Amino acid sequence: LNECSHRSSLSGIIRTAVPLDREVENRYWLTIQAEDSASVPLYSIVHVFVRVLDKNDHLPLPSKPIYFAEVLENSPEDTVAVKVEAMDKDDLPSTSGEDSKLQFRIASGDPQSFFSIDPKTGYMTTRGRRRLDRETQREHQVQIEICDQGTPPLCATVPVIVTVRDVNDNPPVFRQQIYNFNIPAQKTGNLCRSHFCDAA
Repeated sequence: LNECSHRSSLSGIIRTAVPLDREVENRYWLTIQAEDSASVPLYSIVHVFVRVLDKNDHLPLPSKPIYFAEVLENSPEDTVAVKVEAMDKDDLPSTSGEDSKLQFRIASGDPQSFFSIDPKTGYMTTRGRRRLDRETQREHQVQIEICDQGTPPLCATVPVIVTVRDVNDNPPVFRQQIYNFNIPAQKTGNLCRSHFCDAA
C-alpha cells in the first residue's frame, strides 16, 4: 500500500507514488493518521477508500491469431461460417464502463458481400443476395475489425479464411453437341470416342 501512495505530512494531500493500473488493483483502503505536535501528541485515525477509475488502454485481443472456416457452396442465407471471439483487458467484472463492450464488423476482403457479421456476438454468416460458388472462388480472405467503445475507440483486426466446399451441382457436359462419323460395313468394337467434362 505504501508503495502506491504517499501523503504530505503538512498539507494532508494524498498523492500517487507510482502509476496505478486498474486491471491489477481497482481499489485501495488507506489508513491515515493525523497527530499534533504537542510534547505528548494526540492523534486521530481516518480510513480512506480510493477507487481507481478505468482508462481505455488495452486493444481488443482476438482469441485466435487467424480463423479458418468451411462453408458449402450454395449455402442458404444465415448459414454460420465461424464465430469470432475476442477479449478486452478492460473487460473485467469490476469494469462497468463502455470501454469493454466490443463490436465486430467486416473491414475488407468481401467486396461482393457474401458474408455478414453480427456486431455484438461475432457470428459470421452467409448472406442471401449472392450464393457462394466454389467454381468461381474457392477461398475468401476476410478481415474482421474488433473495436471497443472507448473514447476514442481502440480497434484490432483478425483474418478469417473461408474455404468453400464443393457440392455436386453441375452435370457432365459434352465438349461437342453433335458427333458425326462413318461406320464401315461389318465394323465391330469401338466406334468413336466422345469427351466430356464435369465442373462438379
